[in-house]
Amino acid sequence: MKSMLRLFGILFGFPISAVYPQDVPPQIEQSCIDCHDAETKKGGLDLTALSFDLGNSAMRERWARVHDRVVRGEMPPKASDMSAEDRAT
Repeated sequence: MKSMLRLFGILFGFPISAVYPQDVPPQIEQSCIDCHDAETKKGGLDLTALSFDLGNSAMRERWARVHDRVVRGEMPPKASDMSAEDRAT
């Protein structure tokens, strides 16, 4: 359901925060939280401490950096840890 809402949001211009108000997208939960949670904090990054409020410019910039690293294939470090479809999403 969320992916369908996200698609409508993209098509009709409402913000992703309307789909994922404060929740981290499932791809992040599945592929990133094990290494970037409050206990592990690899690279000093705790994704569980970041809100997913993209209306907040500071949070949007942090998530944009996460996005950029995923798109470049830097994260997750093993390509097999995230499907190409999830990486694109």
